[in-house]
Parts: sequence; C-alpha cells; structure tokens
Amino acid sequence: MRLSMSSGNKKWYTIFGLFLITAIVSAVIGIGVNDVDKAIRGDKNDQILKELKEIKETVKIKKETGQDIEPDREEILRLGEGVSKAFENWEEDQKRIKAPELVELLLAETEALYEAGEYYKALESVEKAYRVNPKIFDVVNWYGRAFRWVGDYAQAERKLSDAIDLAGNDKDLAAAKGNLAGVLKDQGKYEESEKLYRESLDIKRGAYKPNHPSIATGLGNLAGVLKDQGKYEESEKLYRECLGIHKKVYEPDHPYIAISLGNLAGVLQDQGRYEESEKLYRECLEIDKKVYETDHPSIAIDLGNLAGVLQDQGKYEESEKLYRESLEIKRKVYEPDHPSIAIDLGNLAGVMRDQGRYEESEKLYRECLEIHKKVYEPDHPSIATSLNNLATLYYYMSRYKDAKEYIQEAISIRVKTLGEEHPYAIDSLKGLEMINAKLAEQGE
Repeated sequence: MRLSMSSGNKKWYTIFGLFLITAIVSAVIGIGVNDVDKAIRGDKNDQILKELKEIKETVKIKKETGQDIEPDREEILRLGEGVSKAFENWEEDQKRIKAPELVELLLAETEALYEAGEYYKALESVEKAYRVNPKIFDVVNWYGRAFRWVGDYAQAERKLSDAIDLAGNDKDLAAAKGNLAGVLKDQGKYEESEKLYRESLDIKRGAYKPNHPSIATGLGNLAGVLKDQGKYEESEKLYRECLGIHKKVYEPDHPYIAISLGNLAGVLQDQGRYEESEKLYRECLEIDKKVYETDHPSIAIDLGNLAGVLQDQGKYEESEKLYRESLEIKRKVYEPDHPSIAIDLGNLAGVMRDQGRYEESEKLYRECLEIHKKVYEPDHPSIATSLNNLATLYYYMSRYKDAKEYIQEAISIRVKTLGEEHPYAIDSLKGLEMINAKLAEQGE
C-alpha cells in the first residue's frame, strides 16, 4: 500500500486565469467629487494613474514574450509611494468623500501589482480602495480575488458573495459568480462550485454571442471542477467544446488553443489515457514554442505537464530531463523564491522519489518547503502540500516518526484552511492512519 499523495505540487493548466474581469470604471454613479482634495485629484496623481495603466500593459506583454519584468516591478513599487500619499491625504482630510479618482488610482495599482506577482501588496492596495468606497463592484470583486491569491478563502468567499450582490449587469454577475465558484473549488466544495459555474455559464450564454471567448472560459471552468469530482466524461466533453470555440475564434497557433489542449490532456491523463494525453501535451508545447521565446514560462509549464504524464507511464529518465528543463527556464525568468520554482522543485523531487533516489528527493522537497515558507503565510495550503510530500517521502524511507511529524503539521494547516471534508485534508488523514499502522507494527 502506498501513501496517498496530493497533486498540489503539480502544475496543470487552468483556464481560470482567463476569466473575464470587468474593466475598472472611471466614474462611480452617484458620488460627488467637487470637494475632493487637490492632492487626490491633482495632475501628479493623474500622471501616476496613467503610468500605472501603461506599465500594467507593458508587464502583460513582457510576460507573454518571456521578458524580464523586474525593472517594471520596481517602477510599480515606486509609483505606489505616490498612491500611498494620495490615500494618506484622503484619510486625513476627506474621509467622508468616496473619491472615485482615488478608487481608480488604487485599483490601477492593484492590477499592476497583480501582474507583477506582488499578491500581498495588491491585497493591501485594494483594501485601501475598499476603505474609500466598499459599495463599488470592481472594488469588492478585486478584493475577493486578492484574498484568494493569498489563500484566505474565508474572506475571499465573503467578499465575492458581496460582489454578486453589487453586480449591476449580467457580465459582472457572471464574473463574480465564476470567481466565487473558483474559491469554493479551492476549498473542495465541489458541488457548490459546480452549481455556481453552471449559473455563471448560463448567464454568459445570454450575455455573449455563441462563440465568445468568455463562454469558452465558462466551459473550461466548469470542466475543471467536474474533473476534480471524477466526472471525466462530462469534463472531457466541455473541454472539447471550449477547444472548439477557441479554434473558431483564434489562429491555429494562438496561446489559448494551447491552454485548451493542455486542459484536455489533463482530463485524459486523469483517466489513464496516457498516450492520448501525451500527444496533446506535445501539441501544446509545439504551439507555445512557435509563439514564445525559448525561456518563456508557458514553455516551462508545458515541459512540466509533459514530464508529468511521462512520469505516470514510468518513463522516469525523460520525465526527469523535462522537469529539469522546466526548472532551468523558471530560474531564468523568476526570482529565486518564486512559487513557480517551488512547484518545479516539488515535481522533480517526486520523480526522484519514484526512482528510489530518496536523498536527492528530500533535498529538493526541503528547498520547495523553504520557498513556500518565505513567500506564504504560515497556514497557506501550499506549505501543507510541501509538508505532505515530505511525509510521503519519509514513509517510503520507513522513517515513520518523521513522516508522522510532517503529516500532522500538514493536517493542522489543511483542516484549518480547507476544512476536514476537503480531499487534501482527507488525503493527509488517511496518510496518518497508514503511518500509525506502521508505527504500531514496530511497537511504537
């Protein structure tokens, strides 16, 4: 019997990132601005707003082409000093004025920080916007999304429920319901998530033309939560529908087609249809190699996904080679402590473990855990995943006391943040039972 292992360290494609996010409104209905302090409305802040919007788009393009965004990240943080000053002025003198200009400025900063991967700073920024005016859909929607980025699912769920109540049109309502469905999915509340994804998709079908990309997004999101529940047949059908729309809307080598191929490959992999899955992952990689530069993160993801299905087939040598290529790319494009590097370290550790190279595997799993502890709060689910993976390794190594120590830490985090009924929590609890059985056999 082998200890169940969470799939949390694997990097699968997700179409959730393509969710339609309503553009930030430049005016807020029913709010007067005549008395807003000049420090909030002044030319300097107009310039900051303009620069933040421009740099956000620049970062998006650079990420798509695999270019270094570090100088832009530093510039965003520099511009943030001006945003903070405007907010301080509002706190001191204009607390009763829900200034739309300040809200727009703060949301622009939030978006830019999000694109730069500064999730905790983005949360701080949108929190300020919420303090200025908590009744704007875009503010509350972003606030809920920001809580999700940092793993605070309870707050994310509350804020996105509020966003649903504030939605003023069908497109906003579909976006908010989809975002909330994603948070529920993260917590393992699959039935609730599925229900909301279906509602979101139904709304989108009424709000958009039949082949609109937003409908494809809705199909992909619903397919994802069905896959997580083991409803593979319907999931596969929806992923194929999503791919069909993308092929109608985009050129053959468009990145969204690659994403759809990757999603479809994932559900085939989960069904044990490894050869079909491998073929699609290779198609996906081929497209992205045409679209992006050699060291682009999307290529690294493709390599990791292909490595995963090869690992499932016992092709460990080729799998290890591809995991190393993926890790090499990510080390070039990301900071040393970036979570994506941790993912690849965990993946590489896994294939080492499967080959019985336990010491190498342990070293990599510990590096992965170290990064997670640096970038996340102590109770973040990713830390639990790292702890769970180390416990699994120690089980294989017959180091049952160490395995028990780590699995108990993982359980503590998972039960606290995800709940006892989440599949990951159940996975860890079953692992603890197996470890205790081994300890009992040894009379401990």
